[in-house]
Amino acid sequence: MVEWARERTPLVDGPRATEKFINHWTATSGRNATKLDWPATWRNWMLRDQETAKDRPARRNTPEERLRATLALVPDIKEIS
Repeated sequence: MVEWARERTPLVDGPRATEKFINHWTATSGRNATKLDWPATWRNWMLRDQETAKDRPARRNTPEERLRATLALVPDIKEIS
């Protein structure tokens, strides 16, 4: 499973995602918690995290970077001091 995760979900922090998976399903009860194939459920969880990670920016811009980007939209302002 670790090898599968490394190959198929490289953007996911595997140990953290697995811990979240275990916590989620341990806390869930009833019909929704009944699974016939737990490894397949985990793989789907990891694939969903991979898709989310691909859509997420690598990092957030700093406030200064956001200000510079905003000011770049105004033609008369070249630099902040």
